[in-house]
Amino acid sequence: MFMFNYDFYYEIYNALYARNYHKWQCTTQAKGVCELILNHEPLSAAQTILDVGCAKGWALQHLQEHGRGVAGIDISERAIKFLKEQDFECCLASAMDIPYEDSSFDLVMSTDVFEHLLPTDVEQAISECYRVASRYLVLQIHTGKSRIRFAAGQWAKSKGLNTLHLTIKPTKWWIEQFTNDRAAEVIFQQGSVFAIEIKRPRQESNL
Repeated sequence: MFMFNYDFYYEIYNALYARNYHKWQCTTQAKGVCELILNHEPLSAAQTILDVGCAKGWALQHLQEHGRGVAGIDISERAIKFLKEQDFECCLASAMDIPYEDSSFDLVMSTDVFEHLLPTDVEQAISECYRVASRYLVLQIHTGKSRIRFAAGQWAKSKGLNTLHLTIKPTKWWIEQFTNDRAAEVIFQQGSVFAIEIKRPRQESNL
C-alpha cells in the first residue's frame, strides 16, 4: 500500500486557512479551467465533475450553475466546513487517497494543486485521478515558486517554507507524468493548462 504523510499537508493548509489563506472565494485560479470544461468539446459533454483541491468551491458553484453534478475534496477542514454549509458534496481528503469508487466521475479537474505536492507523492496523486475519472482530466499546474504573504506567509516562513510549491517543473514535464505508460491523449494544452482524454474500453466509460 502506498504511504504518504497526511499530517504534513493537513498541518500546513489548516494553519494557512486559519490565517486567511484563500480567504475570498472569488480569488480563484479556476475560472479558465471551468470555461475550458464548459465550452471545449468533447470536455463539455462531461456531466459529473470532481475538483481535487477545491478550496472554498468557486469552481463547484460555477459548474453547478451550468448544470453539472459536482463534488470536491480538500485537505483543509475550514474549506470543507464552508462548502458543507453551502450544501456541496465534499470530503476532507488528499489527492493521494481520493474517497470515491473507480470511474465515479466523467471528469476530474484540479487547479494549482499538484505543484504543492512533495515529489514523492506526485505519481500516487496522478494514479488516483485516473482511477476515479472515467473519461477526462483537466489540470492547471503552476510552474514557478509561490508567493506567501501576510499572516499566512509569516507562519509558513516560521516553519522553514519559503514556497508552498514543492514540485516545480515545466508544463512539459507534468504532461509527461500524466501520460507516460498510460492509455491517454492530450487533447488541449495552452500555457499551464492541459486536458487529457482517457482511452478506456467503451464499456467502462459513461460518455
